[in-house]
Amino acid sequence: MVEKEHSRRLKDPSFRLQQWWISWTEGLTVQQVLIGVGTALIISFIVLGYRFHQVPDYELGEIADRDIAAPHDFTVMDVAATQQKQEESLASVPAVFDLDIGINSRLEGTLRSGFLEGRKATSQLREELAVPQDEPLPEQRQAQIIRQLKHRLPIFAERDPVINVLFENGFSLELEDQMVSLLQIAMKYPG
Repeated sequence: MVEKEHSRRLKDPSFRLQQWWISWTEGLTVQQVLIGVGTALIISFIVLGYRFHQVPDYELGEIADRDIAAPHDFTVMDVAATQQKQEESLASVPAVFDLDIGINSRLEGTLRSGFLEGRKATSQLREELAVPQDEPLPEQRQAQIIRQLKHRLPIFAERDPVINVLFENGFSLELEDQMVSLLQIAMKYPG
């Protein structure tokens, strides 16, 4: 009977816990107990003093009551606003041009040499045909010389009416000076 009660006690979990507690506390000193209690108190204060940050659940359009920092950076791009800002920036930037000072004199030289070449060709044709300055050249010869001038003077060849007007005016010095002055005004250095 005594054995039955002893085996029943061993099977009882509360009895086993009591036995473990007695065997564990049996060799403890007061100093060890105080160190354990002190350590438990320190850990409790640390845990209680820590503030767990709650992430607020904001809805679209709500105003945040504090700054919120994300754990990493990310980019959210508004495509329409970005494109509008880019267009505004491009519109505000002035165009940049390379200034070539020598181009004016080269263009003027090309224009003057073209007029000189046209005057030489028409005067040679008039001498060959013995046609005076005040009389017009025969149409067939005039068309032939215009074709030759278009080939020799590519500056005037692109526009048929231009070379026809120049030919009708005999590539005059007055017309040449007017065109050069227009060129100088158009190519004038800004400022």
